[in-house]
Amino acid sequence: MYWKRKRLSRWYQAFFKDGHKPPVHYIAHHLLHVIGTFLISPYERAALLSVDGSGEWSTSFMGKVKNRSYTFYRQDFFPISQGKC
Repeated sequence: MYWKRKRLSRWYQAFFKDGHKPPVHYIAHHLLHVIGTFLISPYERAALLSVDGSGEWSTSFMGKVKNRSYTFYRQDFFPISQGKC
């Protein structure tokens, strides 16, 4: 992951060489999937589940959300992955 961060940093510095540089925020891969999906849904509460081969080291995310506030229950990490079965 270090080389990706370094490559992103080089691109960011080159692209925004003059003027305002917007902030960069890290958002965990699976959290982004579940919260992004929930926010465009018509529901006020939901169970959250994201499972894949791997995003970073995390391979799953489990939680719940109610009124735009989420509760994290657990996640699995590589090499445990239901997405590679």
